[in-house]
Amino acid sequence: MSHTERSSLARLILFMVCLALAGSIVAGAHYFITDMPMQNAVQPPVNGDTCTITPGKFCVIMLNTVCRAPGVIDLEKEHDCLRDFGCCE
Repeated sequence: MSHTERSSLARLILFMVCLALAGSIVAGAHYFITDMPMQNAVQPPVNGDTCTITPGKFCVIMLNTVCRAPGVIDLEKEHDCLRDFGCCE
């Protein structure tokens, strides 16, 4: 191999290393600017507001007659209604 062949091979390897380094820097910047803030902004789902019915006949009657609409399941409205009557713990 002559001197010029080694030199061109060395330049090619140097170019590829520099290209890989530049790509890594761009990818890292993209991650910190775009991806990381989006991942930190995501919050896990919350299980909603729960209501434990206070034991007693009054609260069960209120749930079945006043707070629960026939054929409709809306726990949030039921819980709000039960809180109004003081039946939630």
